[in-house]
Amino acid sequence: MPTAFRSRTAARQAPVGIEATLRVLLHCQDESSDAVLAVAAASSDPALRIGAVRTILRRHSLAAHANLVRGWNRLAEDALAVLLAEAPRASFASSLQRFLGGSEGQLAEASAKLAAQALVVEALPALITRVLTGRSAKNEPLAVLALSRELRRRLDNPPTRKEGLADPAFARRAALNELALALTQFHQHGQADLIDALLEITPADDPLFLQTLTDPERGGHAALIERLRAATGTGVVALYAALLDNTATPTVALEAIASRADLATLDPLLARFSKRLGMRVSTNVKRLKDFEWLANERRPELLTLSDQAVAGAIRLMGASEVSRRRLVTLLEQVLLSVHDPRVAAGFILGDAARLAAAEVIGALPPHLANTPLALAARDPSPAVVTAAANLIGKKQLPNDNPILVEMLSHPAVEVRRAAQRSMKGITYSWLRDEAAEMDFEEQRRTGSLVAKADPLAQEQLRSELGAPGSKRRLKAIEMAEILGLVDEVVDDLMARLNDPDAAVRAEAARCLGTSAGEPRVQQALAELHRDPAVGVRRAAEQSYAMITGRHERALLPAGRPR
Repeated sequence: MPTAFRSRTAARQAPVGIEATLRVLLHCQDESSDAVLAVAAASSDPALRIGAVRTILRRHSLAAHANLVRGWNRLAEDALAVLLAEAPRASFASSLQRFLGGSEGQLAEASAKLAAQALVVEALPALITRVLTGRSAKNEPLAVLALSRELRRRLDNPPTRKEGLADPAFARRAALNELALALTQFHQHGQADLIDALLEITPADDPLFLQTLTDPERGGHAALIERLRAATGTGVVALYAALLDNTATPTVALEAIASRADLATLDPLLARFSKRLGMRVSTNVKRLKDFEWLANERRPELLTLSDQAVAGAIRLMGASEVSRRRLVTLLEQVLLSVHDPRVAAGFILGDAARLAAAEVIGALPPHLANTPLALAARDPSPAVVTAAANLIGKKQLPNDNPILVEMLSHPAVEVRRAAQRSMKGITYSWLRDEAAEMDFEEQRRTGSLVAKADPLAQEQLRSELGAPGSKRRLKAIEMAEILGLVDEVVDDLMARLNDPDAAVRAEAARCLGTSAGEPRVQQALAELHRDPAVGVRRAAEQSYAMITGRHERALLPAGRPR
């Protein structure tokens, strides 16, 4: 057999032999098996050492687990990677907890380091106990915080069955019991990392947490408020958001949130409120008179946040008791930035921020709303302009009609519809009743506005052109001209040329003279030379002449009176 062929065959067979041996060792619970596996874990053969580590992790042997913990930081890189990845999924995790609470100091310390690096969150209670009893190494409080943050991550993104990790809710419950004790004993240990760990995983409505915040006599009260003002992390941001959405939250907690000014915390927190605020959030924010991030010297920093975060800041500010003049200054900066970035520290704020600014204009008194409203109405985003139109419909703002008239010609249909809704009083019926009090120019100007503002104008006009009463039909023909909708209802007007009332026929013929003069309209007018009513024939002749540009006397038969 060639040498190369023998080498390849041995390479394929070796792992099979190793796997068979390791399967046997997995079920052997004697000390000699532990010793063999410990040697195998340090082997120079990658397949052997990796297989040995996996076998040790799966064995129910404290001695084997203890050997692995004592030498875990001396493992080869590939074997160490397997240990760190699979330790949380094996019986090994429960052994780590026992070692942490045991009397062997070096084993407990090595277990603490391994639990932190392998993210074994189930070890949290035992690790916290070590810190509280004063038996921990210097960096173990930080390990508690790191594991709490990992637990927070799993709570937010629960592991799948395929991942093989335990339900994080169980680990949270056990850890919270120990962290609650750490809170009440803060005066003894002074470890801020433990309070930060509590803030990472505690529910916002936890009774002990809320009681400690509100009762200055409870142990840990001052420390909890201090850390609530300074702690960082995903869990802290989630806690802030939950506190803002809980009406039982004490004011002292809301004020702690309002005191934050660090961008790393503010950006993800404020971004959670980029959409319209819920009722509970709005109620809570009304209890706040200021935010640290609104200070004048911090305003440029605020505008550097993400678009969603700036939107959230605007909405929270609008719902709070912050000075309306300070609010209008921020709104104008944001809305003007799209036209002149210099007013916003060189930034053009995104659509979400500008939309929030447009919607929050509603929190301003009318005398402060004009400028930001005009800016929102000129915004390039249809959503922002629509928000401005909707706002005009809800508030009696001065000088709003010119803004709405401009919106009626906006290229975006949603803007035009919003403007129409906001001009509820400017309708076909209103103009029909008021037109007699207007001069010619005012009639035409207002008619053009109503035709755009009232989406039902054409429908009502057509209905009136076919009304049973001749007076209503005559008025409708007049309204077609006032509204500038003659061509839009030309078929209805042509139908009136056969009206039983001669006055209606004459008025319809006269009105058609102002139309675009389609050939069928000209033909219909020409055929009126047979109408028995002189007034109808004369109106038809004049309209025909207006359309064709020539005076066709031949329309009327010779000898007939004029």
